[in-house]
Amino acid sequence: IWVNAYRNRTVRDGTAVVSGTAAGRVTIHHPGEIEPARVFPELGDQIYVIAVSPGLDAVLAGTERGRLFLLDPQASDDECCEMIADDLGVVLGLDWHPSGETACLIDQAGDVVEFSFGPDGIRRRTIELGLAGGWFDLHYSGDGTLLAASGLDHRVALLSVEPGSGRI
Repeated sequence: IWVNAYRNRTVRDGTAVVSGTAAGRVTIHHPGEIEPARVFPELGDQIYVIAVSPGLDAVLAGTERGRLFLLDPQASDDECCEMIADDLGVVLGLDWHPSGETACLIDQAGDVVEFSFGPDGIRRRTIELGLAGGWFDLHYSGDGTLLAASGLDHRVALLSVEPGSGRI
């Protein structure tokens, strides 16, 4: 997944573009189609960043109020949007591990928060890395062995990831 703009993500194989708006609406478009493939209900908060799972079976949307939503493209409008966190700083960077089982975010305070998705539900873990402020984005490497966080002062922090798990 690469960043086209803060609120737009292109699925790695080019099959879809997922966009978020200042009004809190998330849409999925397929190339060559005028109408969106999916329009999610408004989330009520400005979308700052979007992350798309490797199989396009889930979308994470981080907001300016520090909320994180898990969106299911296959679910009905009544069941497609789940707020999984509402106590973060402004979510600035967000990415899924290539396994699709883990996602990490970095917020305005420089906290890295890891979410693991499995049969037992969603698990959340804050990772103390000492990345005090000034950090604005993060991404997993293509092979999933590193997580890179980038800073406003051109610093880059590389974090090792457990093989196969996506955990830092």
